[in-house]
Amino acid sequence: MGRIVRIDLRRGVAALAALLIGGVTLAVLFNDTEMWAGRWTALAMYLRVTLIVVVPLTLAAGAWQGGRDRRRRIEDLLASTPRPRWQRTTAAWAAVATGVAGGYLAAAAILAVLVGRVATYSSGGWWWYVVVAMLALGAAAAVGYAAGTLLPWRLTAPVLGFLGYLGMGLLTYVVDGRSWLSPALNNVVDGVYLPLGDHLLQAAWFTLIGIAALTLIGSQRWWPVLAPAALAAAAGTVLASGPAHERFEPDPVAREIVCVEGDPQVCTSRETEFLLDDYVTVARETLARFDGIDGLPDRVQAVLSYDDLDDGSIYTSVGQYISWSGSLAPRAEFGSELEVDLVHNVLPGRWCDSGTDANAAELVSDLADAAMLWAGVDPASGRVAETDGGGHIAMTDSRARHADPVDGALHVALTSLPRAEQLDWIERYIVAGRDCDLTALAALRDELR
Repeated sequence: MGRIVRIDLRRGVAALAALLIGGVTLAVLFNDTEMWAGRWTALAMYLRVTLIVVVPLTLAAGAWQGGRDRRRRIEDLLASTPRPRWQRTTAAWAAVATGVAGGYLAAAAILAVLVGRVATYSSGGWWWYVVVAMLALGAAAAVGYAAGTLLPWRLTAPVLGFLGYLGMGLLTYVVDGRSWLSPALNNVVDGVYLPLGDHLLQAAWFTLIGIAALTLIGSQRWWPVLAPAALAAAAGTVLASGPAHERFEPDPVAREIVCVEGDPQVCTSRETEFLLDDYVTVARETLARFDGIDGLPDRVQAVLSYDDLDDGSIYTSVGQYISWSGSLAPRAEFGSELEVDLVHNVLPGRWCDSGTDANAAELVSDLADAAMLWAGVDPASGRVAETDGGGHIAMTDSRARHADPVDGALHVALTSLPRAEQLDWIERYIVAGRDCDLTALAALRDELR
């Protein structure tokens, strides 16, 4: 049977499937490098995200292989040979599965080299995501092969691929345990792990589906299919009846805080420790402009999300700034800047007013603009402010067509004060802004008029 598999690898759809799936996997992952760069668990989970595309392609490849004998009109010839039907079936499926798995693993290996260069945490059983993905691809190849054998038409492959994509896409919108019936994850969750029992349950579900599909085609009788089909139904029922996102457990080691001492203390999690040197440089250079202001937090921390954070630190979400090489880029894909995010997180936000008082909204917005400009950020563009030839801020005309222009008069008045008075004003503004004290904010504006 090994010789037949090798021949099919050269002459069948396996080689094309390997190239296509490897290329698609790399394209999807390199389009969202910030989702996985430098983190083993995130890479493994995002490899599962790509299955939303890879599994339909695998179904189509299997279906094309399954209908090949009928299209070539050699079914009777093959049936006259002494080789058992199950051997021919297994060999044809194995060729497709090998090609698909080879392309997928080749792409994963390239990405693993990039992650391995910088990763600072490797645990949480991340490899199980990849193991289950391989079993799911094998099952998809088997289902596709069975469909192509039973329905040996040229349209079977594209229609089956489309139906697979549609079905998996619908499952991504499900918010209960049924989402785990799909091999594709709908997102990457950092700082968590999936218990081994859930991995094994998914592995059983996909494996039994594949066995049932191969048994259906390889056996001359229908009853052998009943056992794997019943077991698959049982595993699927258990999966579907369980929780959805609640299956994930917090990984305390991945979330462990790692810091570089100094003023301020700069920290990140163990999982993203590879970013710490870059973040220290940016954080200390940016926050140096606030030197002399009392009451600021003593810790600055890089995080991947703003969920479940304690008070007393300045947090910056750095996920969008992670490059494919595992370094921190100063600017994200859609134009936001890390330095600007740091300044935003030091200064108060613009949500103090209730939204019904136009005067309060104007007050909060005007003072926020003045403070941002003082800190070197142009609120109109949302980027690091540029200076004109005289060393003054060169402001953009407007935030957007629907936004009010930035009034630079308050900024000019603020920067005209002696340095010590500027720091005192910013310090009082930070306190008033965080307390949403509109009376104190109004007094601060009056000082600059």
